[in-house]
Amino acid sequence: MSEFNPYQAPVLAEVITETPLGWQLGHLRSTKTGLYIVYYGICSILLALILGPACVAIAAVVGLPIIGMGAVVLMTLAFFGGALAMFVGQILCLSVPSETNGKTMVALSVAIQILLFLIFVGFIMYGAWFGMRNPGVPMPRNSAVNSVMNLMTTILSFAAMICFTVFLKRLNQYLQQPDLVRSAKTVIGLIVGLLICISAMIGILVVAGRQINGVPPTEVVGCFGLLLFLLGMVTFVKYANLLIYTAKTIARFENADVQAGESVPASQF
Repeated sequence: MSEFNPYQAPVLAEVITETPLGWQLGHLRSTKTGLYIVYYGICSILLALILGPACVAIAAVVGLPIIGMGAVVLMTLAFFGGALAMFVGQILCLSVPSETNGKTMVALSVAIQILLFLIFVGFIMYGAWFGMRNPGVPMPRNSAVNSVMNLMTTILSFAAMICFTVFLKRLNQYLQQPDLVRSAKTVIGLIVGLLICISAMIGILVVAGRQINGVPPTEVVGCFGLLLFLLGMVTFVKYANLLIYTAKTIARFENADVQAGESVPASQF
């Protein structure tokens, strides 16, 4: 008689439930799609920030303002389209398995972005209300208040980005990708450094502007502007790479015919 017992429990059953395979792949597929959408949203924003000003400068040199106007319109559409894509992608990432311990961080990121959108809408509605109540009168501007509001919205924006990066770190810990976990920690450090530089620049502009006839020194603005641009580009590129490699890692889980308990090779990042 054959020793095969058809009623014996599968040997691999217990191992599979402890890996991101099986039913959890359905949730990870939605997460992978969300990561790709966030990635393309970031690429759209980067292109808008780089190509937009370049096209405007070229239009000014050649004396064709219509090109500059078109570039501004396209840059605006690309920027807001990218921001919308990032928001939609993060909503899809809410389907991540609870075992990753990352769903809370995604929810925080989405909630902060909704708050930022409400603040933006509030500013627009206040401007419209002021214009109807005071036709022909420009809305008063307080530089100190504007600086505080800009700093607050900047902090909220970076807080949302940090929350989502923490989610990526926890997701890669769940996927057993130590290289990507280290990359996520690097991105978090870059984001914090960028936020510190922006806060310092806003403070310097306010203080220096009050001490030097209301006009901050050009050298300070230029140096900080260049530093912020370079640090921002490095941060966003590293952030985009982290997104795409995490999505590819999930795709590798889907496509690879792995044995039970076999770990997917870590991505090179």
